[in-house]
Amino acid sequence: MNRLAVDSSADMLLFLWGDTAAPDADGLREMMMYAQRPDVCAVTPLVADARNRVLHAGYDILPDGTVQSRNRGLPVSAGGWHGMNRTSYNVTAVSPMCFLVRRDAFVPLAEGDSLAADLAQWCMARMQDGMRHVYTPHCVVKADAESAFEGFRVQVPQGWHDPCATGSKRA
Repeated sequence: MNRLAVDSSADMLLFLWGDTAAPDADGLREMMMYAQRPDVCAVTPLVADARNRVLHAGYDILPDGTVQSRNRGLPVSAGGWHGMNRTSYNVTAVSPMCFLVRRDAFVPLAEGDSLAADLAQWCMARMQDGMRHVYTPHCVVKADAESAFEGFRVQVPQGWHDPCATGSKRA
């Protein structure tokens, strides 16, 4: 991932994992709308499986370091908690299944044993730098449920409190 970002001359970098389908033109435009903001680091779409259930709608990171997908398993048509699946909002971390980042906002990821954990750590570090990450339901991509990254842990700073865990709607 780091090498691809460094070698690219594109203004925006779209990363897809395995069998994740690329967003259509309208969805990509929606993601780019957020990504071009100077305070936004990464943007993630709603990732759904073949049964039209949510695989990923942004990550929360719990105080013990557990990373969990928001609204995982809900039908895409369900609104989620307080209708959050129907509105863009800030998230703590994005999934490697699909995310977009401006090339000038990309900082190389530490390369450990797990891409998902490395990306979650990267997202937390970017937040500490004052950046934010946005989930948008106005872009939906399909992926195989087996590809979903879920239930892993990351190192969290002492006293960590996820600023996005209640679903900040600042997007």
